[in-house]
Amino acid sequence: MADDVYIFGDGEIELNAGQRRETLTVRNTGDRAVQVGSHFHFFEVNRALGFDREKAFGMRLDIPSGTAVRFEAGDTKEVGLVEYGGGMRIVGFGGLLNGSIRSGSAREEAVARMHAQGYLDEHDGRPDGSGNGHRDGSKRRERTHAGSSRSKK
Repeated sequence: MADDVYIFGDGEIELNAGQRRETLTVRNTGDRAVQVGSHFHFFEVNRALGFDREKAFGMRLDIPSGTAVRFEAGDTKEVGLVEYGGGMRIVGFGGLLNGSIRSGSAREEAVARMHAQGYLDEHDGRPDGSGNGHRDGSKRRERTHAGSSRSKK
């Protein structure tokens, strides 16, 4: 038998069996499309995507490996998320979480960084706090076409 031959068994294979799942409504408030890959920590995706980030903590898109979901500017869509498996340690991505998704202190620090860095955070489809998406009432910084930033009220 050749080394590059795969023999598959009969029946269906359930992806991510037994893992916690969430469904979130996500809206792209930016002026550009955003594409998110299958294994990106969804809590840390682009700041202009509005959704309940705390529900997305420790989760990734529930899609096959190597695929992605694209959010066009102004789009709103529902996405399925699944909890990370393995060691449940997340490092890198947007730099919000660098530790275990099971650590309460790491979660608190990541949420604080999220708010301090201006990530849009919504609960039940509505921005929190002052109506700008941030519990602390801060203004979100928005990129203009020229690459400079301006305050968004």
